[in-house]
Amino acid sequence: MRDCLTREPCCVHCVLRAAAVCGRSFEPIFAMYKTQRTEPNEAFGNFCHRVGISAIEEYMEKYEAGSYKEMVDPFAAPKITTDATVGIDSALLAKLEEEAIARGYDTATLLDLLVRDAFDVEDGEEV
Repeated sequence: MRDCLTREPCCVHCVLRAAAVCGRSFEPIFAMYKTQRTEPNEAFGNFCHRVGISAIEEYMEKYEAGSYKEMVDPFAAPKITTDATVGIDSALLAKLEEEAIARGYDTATLLDLLVRDAFDVEDGEEV
């Protein structure tokens, strides 16, 4: 097993450490994980081990900062089509929009997920 201080990292920990030492962002690694994992519950370490250090480094070299915002998460909840209007305080709506973007959802989908969770309603379950 290679040492964490060598030029070529041997594990996920080494890649993260090397990125931090070089002042590089972890953003590309997490963007790659978001879009290339093979199942919704694939652990980050398992993902990195499966794709390999060289693939991660290659992805990091080609990655453009901020592009994760446009990337599709294959396991994200599907966006819903609304059939109603909900009255909500404008400041609370702005916070909901901000949080939805941060989580990769549109506002209606995040609100739907939150309400379903609050009322213990399963996806697809009649309300």
